[in-house]
Amino acid sequence: MFTDALSLSDQKVVVIGGSSGIGFSTALLAAGLGANVCIASRNSERLAAAVTEIEKLSKHPVTALQVNIEDRSRVKDFLDEVGAVDHLLIPGSTVIPQLLPDMTEEVARAAFDSKFWGPFWCAIDAQGNMPRGGSITLYSGVAAERPVKGFVIGAAIDGAVNALVRSLALEYGPHKIRVNAISPGLILTPLLTTIDHFVSRVDPSDELAAQSPLRRAGEPVHCALAAIGLMLNEFVTGEVINVEGGARAMP
Repeated sequence: MFTDALSLSDQKVVVIGGSSGIGFSTALLAAGLGANVCIASRNSERLAAAVTEIEKLSKHPVTALQVNIEDRSRVKDFLDEVGAVDHLLIPGSTVIPQLLPDMTEEVARAAFDSKFWGPFWCAIDAQGNMPRGGSITLYSGVAAERPVKGFVIGAAIDGAVNALVRSLALEYGPHKIRVNAISPGLILTPLLTTIDHFVSRVDPSDELAAQSPLRRAGEPVHCALAAIGLMLNEFVTGEVINVEGGARAMP
């Protein structure tokens, strides 16, 4: 009984953004638990490398497609190609911090397209590909509850994602589809270097980590473990799971 509860054997797990960081870590864990993993990413080289690593753990060949989350029709084609889906994970893009005097409408709209509208339409279009029910997991961020200087747009998007999962959980409940979000704090992903270049002028990431209760930054696997837990637990929906090392408890 307990072994079955910790297995994704023969379930199809689709990760949009599965070639690096949190998405890749989740795909690896899912493959190790027996899932049939399908990944999409905008970077073809990282995508090919990820497929090679995932297939070392998987019992199934990995379906992969180069796609931008902002391209709704392309994402929908990918979902139709992989067929019935049990679990959909959409890590979303990291929004690069930008001080208000430097912000442009173009940058702000691009951030929403990448981290909100892309995942939004993906979650909407995926319903028809989930006839057996299952789960959809989106990503927001701790800025929704703990504002960070220079991260106004990111905070707005994070808050919108949190609100979205509660509404979708209500809408999708009759279809036995669960919808949740993971809200990360400071996580050591490939994009952190880019962010660190900015925040070094505001509040260095190593200083932020030193101030947190655990005195450290998180790693992609910490978010991946939360994502797998949401896939396995059939009685959780409409929730925002915080994986932020106690950042909300900081004074």
